[in-house]
Amino acid sequence: MTLSCVTGPSRFCDVVPLERDWMEMGEEFSKGNIKAADEESLWRAISLLWHKLCNDDFVIQLIQDIPS
Repeated sequence: MTLSCVTGPSRFCDVVPLERDWMEMGEEFSKGNIKAADEESLWRAISLLWHKLCNDDFVIQLIQDIPS
C-alpha cells in the first residue's frame, strides 16, 4: 500500500480541526501499540478508535473550533 500526501490550502476552515483529531488518533494508536495484520483489521481498529473519540464532547468542540 502506498500513501501519498496531498497539499491543500493552509487555512481551510473545516479541515484543520479534523487534522488535529486524526493526529490524536495517531497518538492513541502509538500509545496503545495497536497493530494490524491486514487492511481489514486496520480499518476495524481505526473504526473502534474513531467511535471511542467521537463522543458528544468531541462534536461540540469540533463545532466550536470552526472559525466563523
